[in-house]
Amino acid sequence: MSTVKVVFISLFMIPIILNRGDCASITIGEFGGVDVDNSELVTSMSPDSQNVRTDQTAGIQPRLGFTSFSTEPSKNIWPFSHSNGTKYVIRQSSNILKANIGDGVFSIGIATVDPNVTTVGAQLGDNFFFSNVTNGLKYWDSNNVFTGSTTMKFTQMVAHKGRLVGSGKPASERTIFGSRFNDGTFWNLVINPAETDPFQIQVGGGLDEVLTLLYSSYRDKLIWAKASSFGALNGSRRSNFKPETYSEVVG
Repeated sequence: MSTVKVVFISLFMIPIILNRGDCASITIGEFGGVDVDNSELVTSMSPDSQNVRTDQTAGIQPRLGFTSFSTEPSKNIWPFSHSNGTKYVIRQSSNILKANIGDGVFSIGIATVDPNVTTVGAQLGDNFFFSNVTNGLKYWDSNNVFTGSTTMKFTQMVAHKGRLVGSGKPASERTIFGSRFNDGTFWNLVINPAETDPFQIQVGGGLDEVLTLLYSSYRDKLIWAKASSFGALNGSRRSNFKPETYSEVVG
């Protein structure tokens, strides 16, 4: 009889033991990375291993998809894909624009630029155009550098619908300039313009503010922004380009 009683009591106590909080948690070793400030790796958060893998036998290694392309410092960087199949990466370091073809060594010298001002760049056709308020507009055809315009001195420049589009020209900082279609070297307005001829549009928003951003493109529109306003340039050819203002308080 005593044996049966002991078994009965043990079975009766099992639910109580399982419900105790100190028995529901089992301490196990969890990876904490090299972040010594936190002992556990928080779910969905890995501040110390975003670009590395730490579970490799050889130690810490780059995460798949992360590659150290070059150790040479860059102030600006642009892609340039020529129709002959060559893909360049162009970068500015100090006052020099250089290019490489994917080997990480920037051995192709392009041109010198003023390091004290912002240089902008964009590809149109088989030419890489670059501009700043000191040197004007120039372009590189993968072999030589040519002058595109001495007066188009931009602080923002993009390619949009077959044209170069720029802003920030001194004394015309509120105006968006568009080149002739497929010709980044022709910018003069003509008396009887064709659909492919250049254009100049002064955008709305904060009229006392200068343009600070051009982005091509969002939903097939050229986005422009000022310090406290932004909008877009809608349309596809000279006669139907239309400026739109989306906000006069947000920039």
